[in-house]
Amino acid sequence: MATRTILVMVLIAAVAQPTVAEDWNPSGDTAMACYLELLVLSGYGRFSYERAAFLVLEQDGSLACMHWPPTFQYERIDYKGGMPANVVAVVHTHPYRSEHPSAADRAAAKRLRLPFVVVAPTTLSIIDAHGATTTLAAGNLWWKKAGFAQ
Repeated sequence: MATRTILVMVLIAAVAQPTVAEDWNPSGDTAMACYLELLVLSGYGRFSYERAAFLVLEQDGSLACMHWPPTFQYERIDYKGGMPANVVAVVHTHPYRSEHPSAADRAAAKRLRLPFVVVAPTTLSIIDAHGATTTLAAGNLWWKKAGFAQ
């Protein structure tokens, strides 16, 4: 499978065409736990850098949260390497001052034909592969309301 280099919002990745499952649950326990892990690692939006992960559908049908190595760059994260097989979504954090999906996030979701989940302190949004955005959770401390208090 050939790889190509592309610019993804503020992500740089060598990407192979992924196998995408259409029936994963973005509000399921494993996905929500992944979002919370990233939120914690980003200081609940207080840090100026982003954290990210791939949500991957395992052979047994379960989801896995594959964290990207941290880059500690200002309001961005870079991923270099091949995209794992069976990626169902790219998940990344946004800081307090930039809580909603950006135009670059929407463009990247469309370009990769993958959902992008934006995890922020007061908003959890998903951008589908066509660029449409849905708010999964909103409000101050949404993760506590969702039962994921830390």
